[in-house]
Amino acid sequence: MHTPYTYAVAGLHCASGKRDVLQYFAESGLQRDSYNQVYISIPLPVRLNLIEKLKKYGNCRGLFEMTHYDFLRRDNSAAIQDGVDNEENEGVRTSFQCRRAFFDALDIIQNNNRGGVRTALLRGLNMLRQVVAQWPSICSRQAKYIRDRKMYNTLCGENGSFRITVLHGVINSVIYSAGVLRRLALFVLQIIHHKCSSREAGRSPLPYIICCRIPSGNYLCVGVMPTSVSKGTRDRSGFATHFDDASTESGAMIEFRAFDISVVEVEGKDFEKWRSALYRQARRSRRPWQWAR
Repeated sequence: MHTPYTYAVAGLHCASGKRDVLQYFAESGLQRDSYNQVYISIPLPVRLNLIEKLKKYGNCRGLFEMTHYDFLRRDNSAAIQDGVDNEENEGVRTSFQCRRAFFDALDIIQNNNRGGVRTALLRGLNMLRQVVAQWPSICSRQAKYIRDRKMYNTLCGENGSFRITVLHGVINSVIYSAGVLRRLALFVLQIIHHKCSSREAGRSPLPYIICCRIPSGNYLCVGVMPTSVSKGTRDRSGFATHFDDASTESGAMIEFRAFDISVVEVEGKDFEKWRSALYRQARRSRRPWQWAR
């Protein structure tokens, strides 16, 4: 279950990334013939040892998202409820059944739900493996698209700076899930930092917000920190505070309906007002942004 994500991250840096990830797997004790194992089928002691090594060697390489414990879907996600608007992606059709299997797999990872395991296994482990493998490649391509077209703005304020991208459409409806959108944000954050680090030696990466227009017309907005999100609720709370303050100032309607408070859904008609209020917050001196490091 780790392999698709890791290869997608490595693919952002082309050949050097592929070599590095092969070395990373070797250090973690993963042989080539074991790359396609289904994670939940690995014996528990081996699984725990693998997690420990993946975290240890992954953090050294900037791969902070090596486990999926907080990878949840929103039950009311339009990507789940809407069985139409399917897209063809490299010969693989993302059907309603595939999206169901995709999120069933995430439920298994998150909740270790025995009933969910049985249901998902009936659909076939091969299908689950293929569907779960889709999101890293989809996010990787979208992240490269954002990078190549410089679809991000940098806002520099007196007490904090951040980057923001607004997507009015995406290449695959799987990204409409808050969990997958968050991974996309992390991918973009990584490649922007990689691109800028050679010119700005010693500078820390900036917080990043990605906003995506979903089929309902609202915008799903996700904030990610440059460090591993496993380090804390404090950073997530910082996003929630600024998102909520921007809503109060602009009068925009928002809902915290996703899996953590760094994700918010903004009414489509209020989005521009909300974004402008978010910009103004960064420029004020009266309330320092907790994101600044």
